[in-house]
Amino acid sequence: MKTSNFEVDFIKRLRQHVEDNYPELEFIAALRGNLDRSVILETPDALLYNSRTSQALAVEVKGGSSVSSVPAASILSLKAMKKLKLLFDKPVHKVAVVLVTSAFLPPAIRAMLDDAGIYSIAIDAHVDPIRSFDEVLASFVDSRL
Repeated sequence: MKTSNFEVDFIKRLRQHVEDNYPELEFIAALRGNLDRSVILETPDALLYNSRTSQALAVEVKGGSSVSSVPAASILSLKAMKKLKLLFDKPVHKVAVVLVTSAFLPPAIRAMLDDAGIYSIAIDAHVDPIRSFDEVLASFVDSRL
């Protein structure tokens, strides 16, 4: 599937924002293609690692003009991302997953995400998506995710 401008722009801006404002976090982007072919696991668009807490945050971005709503089928791959700690060469005690989307999140999908322990942020077109993500970053730094 083609990556949208929203997704590319969000990841670029997130990387810069983390580097500028969260020195305790390590930003790891684009894990796709870096995996052992014997491992069948959906990987996120970006990963953040907090060495102080040994926690990782998997960030999956869905958006752009071609995405009108988040499909229920994507929840399975988001759940699988919680197993990413198997792929790190450093200690990871917990992987939190967050879905960032510019698409509509139907109430049923939002409930399924909540039940799976997956955080979600629906970005409004009139709000800076990185600023909307700051609360997630602060929670991640403080081990509240």
